Amino acid sequence: MEIRALGETLLEYESSVQGLGSLLLRFPINAGRLLLSGLLQFQLCSDNVCEAPQVVPFELPLLIEPQVVAAPRA
Repeated sequence: MEIRALGETLLEYESSVQGLGSLLLRFPINAGRLLLSGLLQFQLCSDNVCEAPQVVPFELPLLIEPQVVAAPRA
């Protein structure tokens, strides 16, 4: 990407990011669909410059299935 006002050309990258986390649910919780919403906060940086921090809202749909208790063994 060329920024004429600065007389510079910046490299552009496109990729994906994966994240892992834990989810703690308080019981009792009803079975059914649940929508977990939150904010992803990040800042892109190179060896020379950091961009302004960004905040992206997200929604994660969850399906809580009913718990089936096994019958006691005879």
